[in-house]
Amino acid sequence: RWRQCLEPRKRLVGWLLLAREGDDALVQPQALTAPWRPEPLCDAAAEGRLPDLRRYLHELPITTWPRDEQGRTPLQLSVLHQHLPCAVRLLEAGADAEEALRECEQRDDEIDELCSALLGAFAGAESDESRLQSALKSLDPAERNVARTQLARLQGTKSEDGIDNDPDAASASTETAEGESKLGEE
Repeated sequence: RWRQCLEPRKRLVGWLLLAREGDDALVQPQALTAPWRPEPLCDAAAEGRLPDLRRYLHELPITTWPRDEQGRTPLQLSVLHQHLPCAVRLLEAGADAEEALRECEQRDDEIDELCSALLGAFAGAESDESRLQSALKSLDPAERNVARTQLARLQGTKSEDGIDNDPDAASASTETAEGESKLGEE
């Protein structure tokens, strides 16, 4: 697995081989003593590399969410490192906000209040509306639109009594009923 690197002083761009298939990592973070296997989706989420994260989400089939060497999912890593745009894209791809909140709480991980408000809203928990709005305002327009669309979809499909309130399903059933009544009139 290769990682593109930038040498900031001379502005040189290059590539670094992190690991080869079947081998241990050739390069690993200093703090780790155990063998490290790079996980592209986790690394992109932790480092806030939104273009890479979007590419991985598009290219890699995700049947289960990968975890880093400490057992954290990409969503947990993105909120721990305060990368809200990455968190929004992961939530859009189906990451579980409720699970992320629960696991971060179990580990005593501190989550920024804006990240916590966003995750709470996606998990269906009561959240501070002003913090949620601040979180949404901090996003670029593209991610803000995705977050609002996803939240509206979640709110549209969940109701207090557990009945599915999907607006698309409601309009489809209305159209069907109208079509049936028109057929009966002919």
